[in-house]
Amino acid sequence: MSFCGGAFDVDGKQKRVEELNQATARPDFWSDGEKAQGILKEQSSLKEILESWEKCRVGLDEARFFLELARDEKLEEALSEAAAKTAEVAHGMAQIELSQLLGGPDDRRHAIVSLHPGAGGTEAQDWAEMLLRMYLRWADRKGYRTEILEYQPGEEAGVKSVTFTVEGDYAYGYLKAEAGIHRLVRISPFDANARRHTSFASVFVYPEIDETIKVEINEADLRIDTYRSSGAGGQHVNKTDSAVRITHIPTGIDRLGKPDPLLCAPSVSDGERPSDGNRGRRRRSNPGRRHRPLHRSFSFAGQ
Repeated sequence: MSFCGGAFDVDGKQKRVEELNQATARPDFWSDGEKAQGILKEQSSLKEILESWEKCRVGLDEARFFLELARDEKLEEALSEAAAKTAEVAHGMAQIELSQLLGGPDDRRHAIVSLHPGAGGTEAQDWAEMLLRMYLRWADRKGYRTEILEYQPGEEAGVKSVTFTVEGDYAYGYLKAEAGIHRLVRISPFDANARRHTSFASVFVYPEIDETIKVEINEADLRIDTYRSSGAGGQHVNKTDSAVRITHIPTGIDRLGKPDPLLCAPSVSDGERPSDGNRGRRRRSNPGRRHRPLHRSFSFAGQ
């Protein structure tokens, strides 16, 4: 099994485990809980790979022993045992190789799956529900935990939209290949004339990320458009911005913010608030008084 050192980098993984063991032994290890959880998760993953590799190495040594015993002693039982050990090692190596193929930065994360029927009405909605049942049964066989976050049933059958999570090791790595448009051609059970229908459903798969992700936005990629009110209105019409739209040029994502009227009102203390009797007199006696600037707060919502 010496050839596995280059393919699986066993020495590198063992060195990394030692570094993580030293990190977990520090007194201030739990000072940052999120970072500590990430270290423990990486440590557990590496130990699992090394344990699987060691199990395969021991199994291969046992297979060699039984093979030599069968050759020297002419024992068929030893030959059968060697064949069984070889098959066990081959299966273990295939699992390790699969885990190495799913070596993307997000492959070990949980998955978020969204299903949306395409054109076809009830037929497409029924096809989307068939896909939902298929993914839920697959996750159950894999021992993954699933939770439906959003579900909109169809009018007659199927679903209009559904979003669910799949929690387990390599859930996103397995499911990311399912993203795309799925097509079904069949004799529709909803058609009285038993005609053939083609249905479409879209599948979106996202990794469930944590708060350690860092999003960097270049200000040069942002376009900010401001809007002002028009027509008859108060004294601030056409003088202050009433809405702001921020657009991320590379992706086209935009957000529109409108001011909160409660937070945009000018702040006036009780000592400065004029009474009803002399409100107009104060205005006439201070014709050049400037109003305080408005402090605007914009709340953004997806458009």
